[in-house]
Amino acid sequence: MGYSKRTSFSDSEGYWYYVSPKTIIDRTPPKFMLQNIHSLKNVKLFLYKINYPHELLSTEYQGSGKNSKLKFLCIKHGEFEISWNTVYSNHAGCRLCGNDAIKEKITMLDKLINCL
Repeated sequence: MGYSKRTSFSDSEGYWYYVSPKTIIDRTPPKFMLQNIHSLKNVKLFLYKINYPHELLSTEYQGSGKNSKLKFLCIKHGEFEISWNTVYSNHAGCRLCGNDAIKEKITMLDKLINCL
């Protein structure tokens, strides 16, 4: 195989890469990268590993930039879009579910305060 010819391989965690030997020599290959033809497969694996509660609806990976969003389905609130960076970094999900959780905590605190 040539120095710049790309090939696919997986690592011990099950993530797939599509890289050239030069990429492997120069740096650690990225799991989630627009040029990696396996990025969407890697996104699905990551979501599975963290037990992400929403179904991935996107059928292609647009990269990890701020304006690149993936589409998910929340069983309670329906479809929503969120950037991959937000999911990956914060394990964030449906904003409405997050708001519901905050409201529940406020209600519990109110009940606790009223009991005092």
